[in-house]
Amino acid sequence: MMIFIQSTDYDLWKIIQNGPIIPTKKVGEETMPKSDNEWSPSEKTSIEKNYRAMNLLFCAITPNEYDCVSACESAKEIWDELEMSHEGDSQVKESKIDILVHSYELFKMKPDESMSQMFARFASIVISF
Repeated sequence: MMIFIQSTDYDLWKIIQNGPIIPTKKVGEETMPKSDNEWSPSEKTSIEKNYRAMNLLFCAITPNEYDCVSACESAKEIWDELEMSHEGDSQVKESKIDILVHSYELFKMKPDESMSQMFARFASIVISF
């Protein structure tokens, strides 16, 4: 999906990675978000790109995934949620790798298994890496 988005519009991919640029203004010592009618044309374009990126992501996911990300307010939030649900955090990734390495190290042919069955089992372990 990442390559599809990059080939569509590289700026959209940057918004998915880094999040949208929210137009702000300085009021006294505080920085506040601008209201819609205060946006410059370039700020409006930046906000529109976030919505285009969100639309691309929504079009690329399943209905079940949509249910998980429909409340997200930016393309980055959607991407982060999808990444977490598919890959997990770093601890989960390490656990998955440990399990696969263990399966690989202990791999041997079962007594009642054909060569093709053994190869299919081996291929599923290797592909999972």
